[in-house]
Amino acid sequence: MWVCHSPIGTIKIKYDHEVKKYALWLGDECGGYYPSAEAAADDVYTQTSGIDAIDYLKDSRSAILPHDLGDWDKVPD
Repeated sequence: MWVCHSPIGTIKIKYDHEVKKYALWLGDECGGYYPSAEAAADDVYTQTSGIDAIDYLKDSRSAILPHDLGDWDKVPD
């Protein structure tokens, strides 16, 4: 699982074994499922995640949102 602690909350990318894809979460809201963790991280940075709190963030995303998966923390599930 990958985690990003941001001012809008903790964003997580977790592998869902039932659907065999990565799920993007902010709190209890799922933005969607992805074929890779990198794809989910890209949608966070480009603000096309399906989660309004991320997608409509007004502040400079370069200061708040991680640029790519390398900026996320990898933690055990």
